[in-house]
Amino acid sequence: MGGGEPWEKGYTWPTHHLGEWVFAGPALGWYRRDTTSLSEHRKLVAQEPEMVIDDPPCTDTTPSRWYMARAMRAVEKRGRLKETWGMPQEDSRAAQPMSRRVEEWAERRMRNVADTYITKVDSNASLQKSDPEHYGPYLEEGESYQTPRTAENVEKACKEMGVYTMMDDSEQEFFRSLVYRHWRLFDDKLRSVHGVELSFDFPGVKPIAMHPH
Repeated sequence: MGGGEPWEKGYTWPTHHLGEWVFAGPALGWYRRDTTSLSEHRKLVAQEPEMVIDDPPCTDTTPSRWYMARAMRAVEKRGRLKETWGMPQEDSRAAQPMSRRVEEWAERRMRNVADTYITKVDSNASLQKSDPEHYGPYLEEGESYQTPRTAENVEKACKEMGVYTMMDDSEQEFFRSLVYRHWRLFDDKLRSVHGVELSFDFPGVKPIAMHPH
């Protein structure tokens, strides 16, 4: 999809693996009808404006590809929101008042609360140079990709994620380079998470004293 089609409010879009999607208007974007109501979607995007979905998934996109594409798009929008709202607030304190929701989002802080275990960008350094289809950044030493990082496979992953339908032309090469660099996320191999354990601070937000279950 994409290309700036004039979708009408209430327009529906069926998919093979991700249910039916409904267009709620330019400000609210698309939501999945079988898992979310319009009121729930409205609350979500009010609290997290970066979660507005401008284009629904392609009809044959797999869930894993869609969630990855959606997360990448959200990260991009968060950066834009922070730059748009956060920088004037931080630099001059004289700009227009931010909406409270965006201000609270910008104030969130996170820190590492555990010993860090991170795979390295230069693991298998010599093999990355001699055999880039099977070795790349952030793999364990001696570990290779389960699905080779060929141009065809990278192209297929980008199409399934909607890079060429959901992203602007100026953004496509950037997201394609992310898929190539982080191919360990797309090579169909289930791995344990190697990273950091984060603790989030939400200043001014009262904790919910309830068990998560």
